[in-house]
Amino acid sequence: MTALLRADRVGATLGKRRILDAVDLAVAAGELVVVIGPNGAGKTTLVRRLAGLLDGTGSVHVGGEHAEAISPRIRARKIGYLPQGHVFHWPLAVADVVALGRIPHGAGAADLGMADQAAVLKAMDATGTLAFAERNVTTLSGGERARVALARVLAGEPQIILADEPVAALDVRYQFVVLDLLRERARAGAAIIAVLHDLSLAARYADRLVLIDGGRIVAEGRPEAVITHENLASTFGIRATIETVDGQITVTPQGAI
Repeated sequence: MTALLRADRVGATLGKRRILDAVDLAVAAGELVVVIGPNGAGKTTLVRRLAGLLDGTGSVHVGGEHAEAISPRIRARKIGYLPQGHVFHWPLAVADVVALGRIPHGAGAADLGMADQAAVLKAMDATGTLAFAERNVTTLSGGERARVALARVLAGEPQIILADEPVAALDVRYQFVVLDLLRERARAGAAIIAVLHDLSLAARYADRLVLIDGGRIVAEGRPEAVITHENLASTFGIRATIETVDGQITVTPQGAI
C-alpha cells in the first residue's frame, strides 16, 4: 500500500499531559479511515497533529515527503482540514466563505478564475449550500454552518481530508449526505480520515477503523474486527448489542459497565 499520508511514532503533549503516544498510521489513496474512541482518547489531537497544527514527536509524511519540508501553501493544497465546531467569526456571505478554500491555489473571493468558480459551485452543490449562497454565514444554523465548512474544504480539492466530527451538528439525512460525499472523494482517489462518535455510522462507512484509547491505537482493521464486545467494554465502558443485517453493523448501547 502506497500511503498518501503516513504518521510514524507521532506524539503530542498538552501542558504536562501526554495526549498522543507513539501512533503509527498510514492512509492510502482511495481509503476512508474512521477514528473512534472515548472522550479524551486523543482523536482530535491526532487529527490536528496530522494537519500540522500541533508540534510533537515522530514524523508525518505527505505523499512520501516529510510534511515539515513542504511549504505551507503546498501543504494546504494537499491537506484539507475540517475542525469541530464550525465557528465563523466574520459576517461573510456563504459563497465567499466557500471560496476561501481556493486560497491555496492562489485565488480569493474577489478574483476567482474559471476553475476556481467551478470548484466552488461543485462543492456548494454537493453539500446543499447553493440555496443560501448569499446569506451571512453567521445567521445559519449549526448544521448549515457544518455543511458550509465542508464545502470550503471540498472547494480546495485536496488529496487528503482530515475531518473531525463532520456530522456532529447534522440531521440524520445530512449525516448520510456528508459521509457519502467523503466516501465518494475517497473512491475518486483521496485519502480520508474522519473522527466519528456514532459507532454504527463508523462501521457503515469505514474501510478501516482505528480505535484509540489513552493516546494509543488499541485496535485497527475492518469494522467487524474492531467493533467487538470486548473492545467496547474495555475502551468505552459499555455493554452493547452488535448486529449485522445485510452486511451493515449496528451497535446499540445497552448500558455502562
